[in-house]
Amino acid sequence: MDYTSKDLREAAFRIMETAGNPAKRFNKGQQWLVEMADGTTANLKTAGKGGLMIKTLSTDNDAEIIGSNADVSHVLASVRLPGDETVTAYLIPRDVFYAAYRRNNCE
Repeated sequence: MDYTSKDLREAAFRIMETAGNPAKRFNKGQQWLVEMADGTTANLKTAGKGGLMIKTLSTDNDAEIIGSNADVSHVLASVRLPGDETVTAYLIPRDVFYAAYRRNNCE
């Protein structure tokens, strides 16, 4: 079964509900910014093939990451690995998420 971004977003909302910390979208537009019941805010990203995509303003290693200026503290990543039907959600502090991107982009 193929998972769309919509399927993965819905799965993230179900996972957070099951975990006792339901999420609700608080913006409109292309980015999905969500707030959990505990007040944590996050940029919801999806990965249907295992890898989260990040866009930058240029190809430089220190280029600005599009969406990194959102006023959120975390990234909520909804991920399905290839060959696996399970969707997993990870709530990652924003600075950890972007530092990992920078580190992997330099390697």
